[in-house]
Formats: sequence, structure tokens, C-alpha cells
Amino acid sequence: MTEALGMVEVRGYLGAVAVADAALKAANVHLAASERIKGGITTIVLNGDVAAVAAAVEAAIVVGKQIGTYRSHHVIPRPDRQTDLLFAKEKLNRESEVISARKEEVKIRELLSSQKVSELEDMKVVDLRKLALTFENFTLSSKEIKYATKAVLIEAIKETIIKQGGK
Repeated sequence: MTEALGMVEVRGYLGAVAVADAALKAANVHLAASERIKGGITTIVLNGDVAAVAAAVEAAIVVGKQIGTYRSHHVIPRPDRQTDLLFAKEKLNRESEVISARKEEVKIRELLSSQKVSELEDMKVVDLRKLALTFENFTLSSKEIKYATKAVLIEAIKETIIKQGGK
């Protein structure tokens, strides 16, 4: 089985989801990545054997054109191994963002458990919102977090930690 790399570029998240769904249903391929670019452009990256990737990309093009989000496409049969480095770097960046968010969450939990709530009050509202979004089962919805004041965010963070048993 010869591996291939297929890419389909679309406008918007709706287009990306629809195109990826069509491609994955059309042939035995895997979604390798989804690269968001500025301006609402998203590239869906597929891999699998050459014939399957070509068929999946063609199916994705049809759907992308039907909903008016298609921009371009390309299939690379047997890409060089160094091409994978492009995707490894993106994956590492995402993993480091997740690790940073988890470290911030642990820091806040330690602050609350050690009665240093005043340090939460020293944080910027933007940082409190980012922190709030890292919690599972947070007391506020993402829309409520977006518009919440500093005092509301601090209280919600305290409440969420208490509900989770101070974990």
C-alpha cells in the first residue's frame, strides 16, 4: 500500500466539517490534520493509499462546491518523509498549549486550596476567562464566560473547584 497525502482548502468551519465528513465517508482514509489559517480558511489533510486519497479528495471537492466553500485541493502521492515534520510541529504546538492550560489550572487550584484567593483577584479578566474555559463542567457556559465580569468569574471558579471537591 503506497501512502498519499491529500489536502482540501475551504472557507469556514462549516465547510471544513462538511468536506472532512464527505472525504472520510467516501474512502478508507484518515484525517491527519485540520489547519486553520487566518481569514477563515481551513485546510483538511487526509492520508491513506493513493487511490483512496484521490477518491476522498474528489468527494470533498464535490461537497465543498455544493455548499460554496471550496477553494483548492492537492494530492501528493508518496510524499517525502520530511513532509511529516510540518504536521509534527503543529501537533507539538497544540500539545504545549494544552499543557500550559493544565499548569495554569493546577496553579489556581493550589492557590484556592492554600487560601490565596487574593492572587485570583490580581489576574486579568482575559486570563480568568482562559482559565475558566479549561475546567470541565464549569458553572458558566462559554457565552457567559465571554461576557462575565471579573467578580463573577472569580466566584464561578471558586464554586467549580468546590463542586469538584477541591481536586
